[in-house]
Amino acid sequence: VYALDTEQDDNDLIALYADLSAVRETLRHFAEGNFEREIPIRGAVAGYLKTLQANLRHLTWQVEQVAEGDFSQRVDFMGNFSKAFNSLTAQLENFVAEQKEHEASERTQIMLDATPLCCNFWDENMNNVDCNLEAAKLFGLRDKQEYLDRFNELSPEFQPDGKRSADKAKEKISEAFKNGRVVFEWMHQKPDGEPIPAEITLVRVWQKDHYIVAGYTRDLRELKKTQDALERERLLLLDILNTSPICFTIIDNDVVQFVNPFMQDFFGVNVGEKLGNYLVNTKTQHELEDDFAKDARINWRPGTIRNKKGEIKEMLTNAFPVNYFGKEAVMIWLVDVTQIRQIEADLRKAKETAED
Repeated sequence: VYALDTEQDDNDLIALYADLSAVRETLRHFAEGNFEREIPIRGAVAGYLKTLQANLRHLTWQVEQVAEGDFSQRVDFMGNFSKAFNSLTAQLENFVAEQKEHEASERTQIMLDATPLCCNFWDENMNNVDCNLEAAKLFGLRDKQEYLDRFNELSPEFQPDGKRSADKAKEKISEAFKNGRVVFEWMHQKPDGEPIPAEITLVRVWQKDHYIVAGYTRDLRELKKTQDALERERLLLLDILNTSPICFTIIDNDVVQFVNPFMQDFFGVNVGEKLGNYLVNTKTQHELEDDFAKDARINWRPGTIRNKKGEIKEMLTNAFPVNYFGKEAVMIWLVDVTQIRQIEADLRKAKETAED
């Protein structure tokens, strides 16, 4: 039994009790999660408590960092807890990465399905492994799986160039894997046989650990209709020009760029020749050029030309500026009024004779 024989012993016991009370209060604060309390004692026990306090403060900061998404935090001062903590942060890091990848994949699929282009994905074995919703819509199919299952039915046996569709498809996909990108026209068809002219763009892309080819199909039906309509208009206009009994030409710096058949026969002029060579009076050419420079057009201007047969012809000239394949040129209409002028002259002469 410890005996309190002296005043010193009494003081030592009081001091020990105070230290133990301080340790108890410090541990209570630690237990309540308060690691900011100052440790009022000194000595080895105080040193251990301060070390524990510093480690717990740092651990608290590390947990906060992990909560903010920093999964690089690691603990190495708490034995088995350190292993558990480090394993947990590693698992969280992998989980968050997988979630982000999953969300990115979902966004990509949403964008693909919303894209107004038919999209396909080809593996190195020439298998059509995936597509977007627009692919099924383009061909009037129920869903993407039906599109993938019936893909080979969606092209005629032969392409317009005479190649088998199956052979040409493999050729183009191989070219995309080799060169990275290829663009070409392709004839598709609906299950009922309706043709779908299309432009195909194949692009090699990296997916995780290997390459695939992404294919984009642009429906050209409306474009082809527009082109066909423009071609019909062009042919109609060409027929009008070819059969018109009026001289028509397009010149660039007086050099003939286009001439219709009637003018070729009438003048004897051909593409590449200078139109001014056929004017009887060079003064007339300068006047025409001055009038055109002033008003940017000529309306029913009279003039006289000599064709290759040496015949003198009275003409009325109309000229307008035109863009000819990207170049500034002049479009000219020439109307032969030689007979009209002759009739007018004969009438004047007859009138004069009658008056005499």
